[in-house]
Amino acid sequence: MAYEVYLKFKDKEMSLEAFLELFSKRNNCRVDGERVIYENADTGVGFYYDYMPEEDKDASNVRSDGVYRVALGIEYCQPAFFFVEALYELYDLIENHGFVLYDPQIEKKLTKKTFNDDDLFEGWRECNQDAVREYMMSLGPEMDDVPVMPYDAIRMMWEWNYYISSLREMLDEKMQIPTIQAVVLEDEDLTAVVWKDGGPIAIPYVDIIVLATGKKGSEEYEFRAIDYEDMKSLIEKHSEKIFANSFLLNYDSTPKEISDFIANVDASLDFTLMDMCDVLEYEVAETALFANEV
Repeated sequence: MAYEVYLKFKDKEMSLEAFLELFSKRNNCRVDGERVIYENADTGVGFYYDYMPEEDKDASNVRSDGVYRVALGIEYCQPAFFFVEALYELYDLIENHGFVLYDPQIEKKLTKKTFNDDDLFEGWRECNQDAVREYMMSLGPEMDDVPVMPYDAIRMMWEWNYYISSLREMLDEKMQIPTIQAVVLEDEDLTAVVWKDGGPIAIPYVDIIVLATGKKGSEEYEFRAIDYEDMKSLIEKHSEKIFANSFLLNYDSTPKEISDFIANVDASLDFTLMDMCDVLEYEVAETALFANEV
C-alpha cells in the first residue's frame, strides 16, 4: 500500500514520452518501464512516479479541472523524512515546472483553498500512523524488536544525510563524509557513523562511532564501536567546527594520538548497523499502538 498524490501541468496535457523525458532527468531518478523511481542512496529514501493513462470519469486521477497524469507514491510504514524529502521534490515540480497538485487523502479535510506543506504532511502522518499500527500488531510479540528512535534524532540523521552531496562538492575528495546510520548496541537503538582508519573525515555528533580498521594485505575491515563522548575531546582537539555539533578533521596523515587511541578500543562489543529507513519514530509507534486507550 502506498500514499499517492497526483500532478498535472497547469495548462497543457502530458504524454508518456514527455513524462519519461522530464522525470528521468531529475536527480536520483531512473526509468523502470513506464515508472520513474526516485532513490537517494545517501538518505535511503525511495518513492515512485507513475504515468496515469486512465481517463475514466471514476478514476482517482480524473478531476473536474482535468486529468492528473502523474502519481507520486510512497510506501507506508516509513519514517516521516520519506515524505519530507518527497515534499522537496513536489515543491520544485510545482514552483519550477508548472505542475498543480491533488491529494485525495486530505481533500475533505482542508481548511485552505490551496495545498500547503502542513496539510500534505498531516495527511501522510495520519495514514502512515494507521499503517504502522496494523504492521506492528501483525508482528505480535516480535513488535518489541522493531527499532525505534525519537523523531528529533531521526530528523537530524536525515538532514545530515540529505545535504551530504553538497558537502562532497565543497570538500576534498580524500575526505570521508559518512552517512549517519542506526545501530543496535546492547539493546539500544542509537545513531552512528563509520570512521575508516582514522582518516580525514567530516563527522557529525552521533551516539556511537564505529571504527573500521583495515587488515594488512586485505580489503576487509575490523569494526569496533565506541561512545562518541569517549572520543569527543580527541575529535575537537584535531578538528575545526563546520556546523553545529559537526567537525572537520583534515590532515595528511592520521595523528599518532588518534591512531593509538583507535588501536586500544575494546573490540568485544556486539552491535548491528542498520539503514535509517528501517527505523520508526518512537512517537509514531507509541501513538499507533495505544491510539484506542483512554
